[in-house]
Amino acid sequence: MKTLLFVLTILLSMQVFAAEFKSNDDILKKLASHTVEDIKGDAKRVEAKEKLKIDEMFDDLEAAAKFIDKSEVTEDMAVELERVCLITFLHDPTTLSADLIIKVYDRNQSVFKKAAKRLHPYDMGIILEVLRSKNEVSKNGQD
Repeated sequence: MKTLLFVLTILLSMQVFAAEFKSNDDILKKLASHTVEDIKGDAKRVEAKEKLKIDEMFDDLEAAAKFIDKSEVTEDMAVELERVCLITFLHDPTTLSADLIIKVYDRNQSVFKKAAKRLHPYDMGIILEVLRSKNEVSKNGQD
């Protein structure tokens, strides 16, 4: 019973922390604020029982994808989505962040590919390969 209550509390608290974006500028500012240094401090946050920055990044990517679903993706937004995904890949080998934005990528592949050219060539290769393979899997119904 305690475990069920704990899980329920965690799920509800995740919704409270999720960002609500009202404009494309909000998305750009929030995503641009995330850095690799944020994740490096997560070990201390675990000890202090604080919310991890990587979880905040996941929440922001998910909220951004939901907002963008109702608007148009700009190249600036696409590159920020890609950049934050790359940061999360450093500590999350499951590439969950790519799953969070895959629907937006699927509808706007040309924008994402063009935006990726602004990243380091190595990073560009990684993000495009992950998004391409996730998109292929989702289209084949292998979710």
